[in-house]
Amino acid sequence: MRFTQFLDIIQCELEAEGHSFMRIDGSMNAIERYEAMKAFESDGPRTVRGPRFMLCSIRACNTGITLTRANHIFLMDTWWNVAEENQAMDRVHRIGQRRKVRVIRFIMKDSIEERFIEVQDAKEALAKGSMERLKKEDRRKASITALKDLFEMKARAHVWEGAFVDDDDLGDFIVPDEHLE
Repeated sequence: MRFTQFLDIIQCELEAEGHSFMRIDGSMNAIERYEAMKAFESDGPRTVRGPRFMLCSIRACNTGITLTRANHIFLMDTWWNVAEENQAMDRVHRIGQRRKVRVIRFIMKDSIEERFIEVQDAKEALAKGSMERLKKEDRRKASITALKDLFEMKARAHVWEGAFVDDDDLGDFIVPDEHLE
């Protein structure tokens, strides 16, 4: 399953504004990814610049590529596995990077993404300290609890491009707490 809709939206905006860019996502084979990376990384004299933007899905860009021409990373969506995010960011933090790298994360207020960040932070704390002391069963229970916590968020009304969704519309998609046990 590929989660690249956000890249599609950004790509449309970049095209509308006339910006040059390359894209790497899971729909591309290894050769296409390599060619996109090389096109982005190749930069002639300062008067002749390659593409200014590289759109990457985290899963497609977390290994095997180098993007040291970039020095800004914009994380547009949040992943459950923080290690994959870190690996994707490391594509810019590579040998050969001469500039300071800035990472900017976009998180929608009052969204499940905020909860993802909390879970990521908790998982990182476990990994750094007490994880080696936890038994396998305890780690499994911690993961199940984190998943349950994610889905305990109450549905909120959201407006997006004029469409209004309220709690009644979402009722069929929300699983009551008693069914999560």
